[in-house]
Order: sequence, then C-alpha cells, then structure tokens
Amino acid sequence: MVPSDPSAGLLTTRLESRRGKTDAARVGASERCVAVRLRPNVWDAVALPIVLGFLALMAYAGEQSVAPFQLGQQMAISLDPTSLPEYAMRTVLRMAIALVVSLCFSLTYAALAAKSRQAENC
Repeated sequence: MVPSDPSAGLLTTRLESRRGKTDAARVGASERCVAVRLRPNVWDAVALPIVLGFLALMAYAGEQSVAPFQLGQQMAISLDPTSLPEYAMRTVLRMAIALVVSLCFSLTYAALAAKSRQAENC
C-alpha cells in the first residue's frame, strides 16, 4: 500500500524504529535474565561437594570391589560398627550394578522379541 501523503511514510518509519528499539530492549533484558538465572547460587555450592563426595565414594567402592581374591582364601570381616557404612556402600554398589545389567538385558530381550517372527505366531 502506497501512502498518498509523504509524511505518512515518515510516521510509519518512526513507529517501526521505535518498535525495533523496544524489541531490542526486550531481547537485551531477556538475555540479562537468562544470564542471572545461569549464575551459580548457594544451592549449587551445597550440591557440588555432595555430588563430588558421592562420586568419590563410588570410585573408592569400585576400586575395593576389584581387589584380588583367591578361592578358598579367608576374608577378614570386621564386626566393628564403624565398618558398616563401607559394607552398606558395597551392597548398594552391587545392587546398582545388578539393576543396570538387568535393565540392559530387559531392553535387549524386548527389542529382539518385538522383531522376532516366531513371537508373532504365538
């Protein structure tokens, strides 16, 4: 649409430039909001040592679980209560490994069963 009045085109250009500035201001403000949200806060400082400690414990338990063992060799089992957290950690690690192996088997077996032609006939 061509304006008949030359000043109408000028008015439209001014409005577009104002809109452009407000859009740019909005974009700048949203970028600042995102930057503020991505900054670490107190809870990140609390969670970081917990996660790193958990990873260190799992690494230690994994290292201890592959210690050499010969069949028939007597294992020293301590009944001291301070040994219980280590035994519990080893048990949880064994359960997690069993869960992962079970999940991998289930997904593999299910995929093979879904693609099997013999299973369709049953």
